[in-house]
Amino acid sequence: LRSLVGTVNEAASFGILENTEVVYIERVQAGLIRLGVDVRVGTRIPAYYSAIGHVIMAHMPRDQVRALLEASNRVKLTPKMQVSIAQIERKIDQARKRGYTVSDGDIAKGLRILAVPALDSSGSALGSLSVAAPSMRMPLEQFVESALAPLQQVAQDFRRALSAAGQTLQQSNAG
Repeated sequence: LRSLVGTVNEAASFGILENTEVVYIERVQAGLIRLGVDVRVGTRIPAYYSAIGHVIMAHMPRDQVRALLEASNRVKLTPKMQVSIAQIERKIDQARKRGYTVSDGDIAKGLRILAVPALDSSGSALGSLSVAAPSMRMPLEQFVESALAPLQQVAQDFRRALSAAGQTLQQSNAG
C-alpha cells in the first residue's frame, strides 16, 4: 500500500468482508487533507454501501450476496447512497463486469473511492484494495484514469505473492 500511496498520492486501504461489514486491515494515509471520514485499522463499515464491500461481493455467488444484503440494516446516510437491494445488486453487477467499482460521494460528500478485488490464486476475493481521494482534486474520470492501473498492479502483485506462498481462500478457511 505504501508504494501505491507514493504513486497516486492518495490514501490507500485493504479491507476484508466479515459477516455484513467491511473491516479495514491496513490503511496508509497520504498528505494532511482530511477525507471527511476517520478510517483506521480495525474500522468497520457496512458492506452494502462500501466500494470495498461491493467489489468483494462481486466475487460471491448471487444468492450469498442477496442473503448478506437482506441481513444488513440498510440506512440511507447521504443523498447519493443507494440502499435498495436492487440498486446495490446493480452496482455489484457493474463491479463484476468492470473488475472494479467507484464510489463518488456515496459515503461522504466530496469523497471518491476506487476499489479492486484482492484475489487469491484460485480467483476468490480475499478482500479489496482501494484508493480514496477528495473529489475537489480532479474530475471523476481523471481520478479513475490515474489511480486504476496502479491499483490493479498492486492487486496483481498481491495475487502473485499469495500464489508463491500457495495461499487460497479455501486453505485460509480450512485452517
